[in-house]
Amino acid sequence: MLTSHDRECLRRLAGEMAEVAALPIHQTKTDLWQRLNDRETGVRPLLMCIEICWKELAAEKELQLTCVESVPRAVELSFRRTLYQWRHLPLDMVIEPVFYRPVVLKPYANFGLPIIEDNTIPQNQGDISSHGYVTQFRTLADADKITIPKIAVDTALTAEYAETAAAAFGDLLDIRFGGISTMTVALWDWIIMRWRVDEALLALVDEPELVHRVLRRLLDAFQSAYRQFAELHLLTVPDGVYPAGSGGYGRSRDLPKAKPGERVQPRHQWGRAMAQIFNDVSPAMHEEFALRYEREWLEQFGLTYYGCCEALHNKIGILRSIKNLRKISASPWCDLEKMVEQTGRDYVVSLKPNPAFLAGDSFPLAEAEKQLRRSLDVLRGVNTEIILKDISTVGNAPRRLWQWAEMAQKVVQGY
Repeated sequence: MLTSHDRECLRRLAGEMAEVAALPIHQTKTDLWQRLNDRETGVRPLLMCIEICWKELAAEKELQLTCVESVPRAVELSFRRTLYQWRHLPLDMVIEPVFYRPVVLKPYANFGLPIIEDNTIPQNQGDISSHGYVTQFRTLADADKITIPKIAVDTALTAEYAETAAAAFGDLLDIRFGGISTMTVALWDWIIMRWRVDEALLALVDEPELVHRVLRRLLDAFQSAYRQFAELHLLTVPDGVYPAGSGGYGRSRDLPKAKPGERVQPRHQWGRAMAQIFNDVSPAMHEEFALRYEREWLEQFGLTYYGCCEALHNKIGILRSIKNLRKISASPWCDLEKMVEQTGRDYVVSLKPNPAFLAGDSFPLAEAEKQLRRSLDVLRGVNTEIILKDISTVGNAPRRLWQWAEMAQKVVQGY
């Protein structure tokens, strides 16, 4: 159902999107991302901000929703957030004159084991909250409860998005098939939502057979899901910008392209893996209980990204076994000097500033600038993207984000 009110609201926002997308700066930024990902010399660090605390920002006038029906409301939300970022913290984001109509999938990622929360853990009501989980893996038989999913598209809801877009703004934005442009396998993220962290880490030593059984079953489930995506012709690589890992865009000449009429295959896409709770696990155990499975996942893609919040400065040696690896995450806990000693210019470093400076009673912007400059001094000459993410709060002061963005844009010009 598309009411006249909802249609006019979406049309107005789509018109704004088209107007912004027509600016030549977006082609310039697209070219910069391609050059960065291709490890060309002379490219300044590129900037992105993701995983914003949108619930906290919801009171902002620009983010107030007016659409009534659920699908128009979801599209409106996407437009308003994109335009908000463009106005206040554009950094190196790229906006295309395109609406990628989404494919809505029926739920599948539980793989037979839904999450059981430990209700004794206090939670907040923001975008990011504390959680505690109940252990569901005690025996080998428990591992066998992980099941192969059956992927199914919610055809009615998928069609509603397409019809809404066509009716509301089909003459203003190019409407294209969205599909699945990238996929992350975070085996250990999934596991620790079903296995207490302390117990799971102890099991690496005490119950290695059980851990391996869980990993094998889980990877097989993810691989099956991805094969089904390909069989259902859901894989895609947008012509313009698309995510590669946590934040940056993935456009690259080194990524094989599908020929005219050829279906998109994994080799045409970016893949990603991570093992966030392995921060203090040795390289040998990281290899045995994570990377040996993750390589199997990553090898099917054209280019890959590794890591998230784990510190990887002591793991570069084993990461080099990923032959198609292009980007490596440098979390706030990473020793950048050690990392750069080992990576050189072989990889794009995905620098993640610590977002804690946004959360306090005061806003130490000058200190945040010093930390950013220190990091970039170490990374000078290394292809670098800067991804500000995991923003759980800005202390109810959205302008802190704007100020950081303005500062960071000035800083990177010197590198």
